Amino acid sequence: MKLRLMRMGKTKQPTYRLVAADSRSPRDGRFIEVIGSYAPRQAENKVVLRADRVERWLKEGAQPTDRVKRILVQQGLVTARAVLEYLARQIVDEPEAVGVVTSGGDGQAVRLRLEVAPDDVGRVIGRRGRTAQAIRAVTRAAAARDGEEVFVDIAD
Repeated sequence: MKLRLMRMGKTKQPTYRLVAADSRSPRDGRFIEVIGSYAPRQAENKVVLRADRVERWLKEGAQPTDRVKRILVQQGLVTARAVLEYLARQIVDEPEAVGVVTSGGDGQAVRLRLEVAPDDVGRVIGRRGRTAQAIRAVTRAAAARDGEEVFVDIAD
């Protein structure tokens, strides 16, 4: 599954639909659902998104293309919490058991607690904690983009 842009509009006047589509289908071909629109020629690159649908597709594992990912970050839909949850779901054997609990905020650093199935804790931590270190680094980088400070704890 991909979240991608589907080109619409006249010649040299593009507008795009943001769609959820099978990764094997062509750019302007079959899609499953329209989840937004993007007009790069209008002032401020007008973007209209159905945030609930975007979050649903991301939770189901749909991969956004580079441009769509940039649009989602600009709209504030890709947060450090979503990045952490996505990374954890890709690593573990039981993705439905992944949970992220948020605490803190309001001027102080946000603390994210990652909870996974007992059998998957070793997989998330990795050898010598290298996987956990990488997860923390990527999550911090995603938060820094939004001007936040984040700490990640992994529940045992």
